[in-house]
Amino acid sequence: MKKLFEGRINRLPFLYLQLILALVFAMVTLLVIVTPVDLKYLFIATLLVFTFFNASITVRRFHDINMSGFWTFLYLIPFLGVILSIMLLFVKGDAWTNKYGPAVYKLALYDSLMNSNEE
Repeated sequence: MKKLFEGRINRLPFLYLQLILALVFAMVTLLVIVTPVDLKYLFIATLLVFTFFNASITVRRFHDINMSGFWTFLYLIPFLGVILSIMLLFVKGDAWTNKYGPAVYKLALYDSLMNSNEE
């Protein structure tokens, strides 16, 4: 379980995983709303799993930009979570190894060489 909060994840997988989690959560929420059977325990379980995996993804994304995973707790402050989400979608991660692990870009050297020629 500790490995879920270690390492790094870059912008595109972060976006994909956020979208998948949101889609699954929306489907379960819709199921709970339209089903006449009381499914509040399913909704609570889904909410807990969603929160856990969302925190894991967010911590690893903060690691990619060389920030502590404790920044994830700022999501608890209204409106600040939205700003942080937008920031995590657009801020490029470190192209080198940082204290949270090696770079997740396979072509980091190629990207840095290509960007240096544009000057």
